[in-house]
Amino acid sequence: MTIGRNGKTPADVDKLKKIVIGFSNDGNCLDDLDILKYIFKKDVLVLAHLEPEVKMLEKYISVYSEAGAGHLHIQHISKKESVKIISKAKKNGLKITCEVTPHHLYYSNEFENHQVNPPLGNIGDISALRKGLSDGIIDCIASDYAPIPRPKNTGFASFSSFIPLCYGLVLDKTINKKQLKYLISINPMKIINSRLESKL
Repeated sequence: MTIGRNGKTPADVDKLKKIVIGFSNDGNCLDDLDILKYIFKKDVLVLAHLEPEVKMLEKYISVYSEAGAGHLHIQHISKKESVKIISKAKKNGLKITCEVTPHHLYYSNEFENHQVNPPLGNIGDISALRKGLSDGIIDCIASDYAPIPRPKNTGFASFSSFIPLCYGLVLDKTINKKQLKYLISINPMKIINSRLESKL
């Protein structure tokens, strides 16, 4: 969304939106809400990494609603409060999608000490995220696979475990096979294709 992810200088959205699917500040949360509104008004897909998650989620939804254009996709939600906020926004007719990672569906900060971003939640967060999947509030499961150099004991080697962990949600009856197909394949494709079709 901003040049070099500096949070200050907006990218040339008019030029770039002809050749890209969406806009993100990747692992940095964009705090400048004026820039955010400017980008939404260009009617593009915004992929948002939010920190602190719940506080910034409320702000992003408010700005998105005011802008009246674009598509807001929230990356790797991890809190039960986020599920509630997104559910309410969807019921109010906002075009919002979101994703969750397998590790936020399985691992609790009460038992694990992995350093991940966003941090692992508690048992209540895990229960709410799983219910969000089952109820259709959460649109996608994302691996959050990022094969880049990182400090020791941080992140998850999530790519090889992605399918087994996702299918585990079917085995424990959190979701069914049809839901799994939509969560890991069809819904992500729809989000991407909706932007591709706008370019044709």
